[in-house]
Amino acid sequence: MIEQENVAADNLRRFDPALLLFWAAAGLMLFAGLGSTSLWGSEDRWAEISRIMVREKDFFHPCINGVIYFDKPLLSYWLIAIPSLLVGVVNEFMIRLPSALAGIIGLWATYKLGMKLWDRRTALLSAWIMLGCLGFVFWARKGAADLENLTSIILAVCWYYYRKDRPGFVTYFVFMLICVIGAHTKGLPAIGVPVIAIIPDLLRHGNWKKHLRWTFFAAAVLSLAVYLLPFILAASIPMPEGWKYPTTFDGLTIPDWAAKWRQEICGLYLVWKENVARFIDPFDHKAPFYCYTYELPRILIPWCVMFIAALYFFGRNYFKMEEKNRQLLETIVLIFLLFSASGSRRWYYILPIVPFCALLTAAYISNRIEDPFKDLLRHLYKYVVITASALLCLMIPAILIFNKICTSAAGSSSGVMQKLSEFTLAPAGMITCTALAIIALIIWICFRRNPDKFDWIIGRDLREWAPLALNIWLLQFLFSCVLPIMLEPYRTEKNFALELKGFCAASQTSPSELAFFTKPATKVVFYMEMAQPVPEPQNADDLIKLMKSERPPRYIITQNRYINKLKETLPEYKTESPVLKEKVFAWEKDKEKLSVWEFIKQGNQ
Repeated sequence: MIEQENVAADNLRRFDPALLLFWAAAGLMLFAGLGSTSLWGSEDRWAEISRIMVREKDFFHPCINGVIYFDKPLLSYWLIAIPSLLVGVVNEFMIRLPSALAGIIGLWATYKLGMKLWDRRTALLSAWIMLGCLGFVFWARKGAADLENLTSIILAVCWYYYRKDRPGFVTYFVFMLICVIGAHTKGLPAIGVPVIAIIPDLLRHGNWKKHLRWTFFAAAVLSLAVYLLPFILAASIPMPEGWKYPTTFDGLTIPDWAAKWRQEICGLYLVWKENVARFIDPFDHKAPFYCYTYELPRILIPWCVMFIAALYFFGRNYFKMEEKNRQLLETIVLIFLLFSASGSRRWYYILPIVPFCALLTAAYISNRIEDPFKDLLRHLYKYVVITASALLCLMIPAILIFNKICTSAAGSSSGVMQKLSEFTLAPAGMITCTALAIIALIIWICFRRNPDKFDWIIGRDLREWAPLALNIWLLQFLFSCVLPIMLEPYRTEKNFALELKGFCAASQTSPSELAFFTKPATKVVFYMEMAQPVPEPQNADDLIKLMKSERPPRYIITQNRYINKLKETLPEYKTESPVLKEKVFAWEKDKEKLSVWEFIKQGNQ
């Protein structure tokens, strides 16, 4: 009986309500309404490739509209395609599921690294900070490979710090395997960034010397074999009939030597092109070298101000800090310099630095050294989030007044207000926003009355930061999860594709009777569930050649900006009005929308 009571007491001690709250918040943030919005940006590539993999049961030749697309590694598609094959559907939720799961693992690895190097309160606070960062949440809810890349990097670094005093084959191989898996989702940064991140520790006290052993090189050879295996399989397995390898890459013609053997080296060539060549001699995304000085704060919104304060504090006290704090600061600087040194830069390329920034910010906040600036910023954050919450409580009356003004102006003027007269928000969404804002204010009221009730959330010493972390979570949840769903009615490409799908079914139009002019609309291909590739002439000469073929297309899908060019290229064809046109709201640009045109040769009606 006594033994059973002791077991029950141990189980009770293991139960951590603070962690339960955090993981519940993380689950809501990353999974709530995950499949409720249509594809965004580059998600269409992962969506269409995964759909084709599931349909053709070919997992080694990523393909978009009949053209092999090795621009991203295979694993990033497998993580979508294989679960989708098991459940029997490829939809928005399944496309984004790997990123959301990677987000959970990334938060766990960040928390565990914080526990290893600092303490529980710093670890938990760093996880809350990371969960509140705009860049992290944004990409954790998108069907791309950026969160898998981030997670593999922080997971590898976490593994290193837990196993660095136990050198051996298992330690080395698992570290390298994590890096290789990450490289097969996004690219070589998943190998380079973890190595950069652990350099500060390796160089201290001669730590690198103890890793110069045969097991390290054995693990490296085996890891290299694992990395090359998917490329070897892709080259040896025949590709489905009718598919073709690309002759250009981002507008650049693939060299003859590469074209000659592209079936064997297409994947590896693009690894070189996307990672090494882009780093040394970029062919796109040539942002200024200092761009991450403003892009990183953008990713860390709203914690960016606190992070900058942490940088200043630790930089000023660099030689007074504990070694682990110096190492973390050095790691952040090295990662920042690595991405800045790359010739090709985009705002989200530096996303893997987020866990380290969250840890540094948490270490600054939890540091017991008094810093008046820290308290000043906490009060500033407090008043900003309270003000934001209070304003959101007024959303329903504000929207009603706004709609009333726009409606009144619509009949009497042609200005901005008239253009916005079509805009409205669903009542359910506005009620949800208002409710979240009220909850945020209630948290502050409860904290003011009973601050000791918040001790358990992060820690007693950090009780004053608990309501702030919760409020930032609520506002980020509203912005990243609720607001996109509210604005979904104003995204039109999915509805256009479904209308076109219905039109083709009703008129018995096959994919061979369709064509995309200049480039395929991949979202349209995905939502129409095309059974075969659709011709995609990229210029006037290609279009004329296609129209003179044995089976010329009857309907051409293009952006409205190319309609005049279409008519000039095919003057002998009758065109009056589009068969189908994507909806255009008053505040949008018509030229960026899609339309379908029927081209019938004069005299063949």
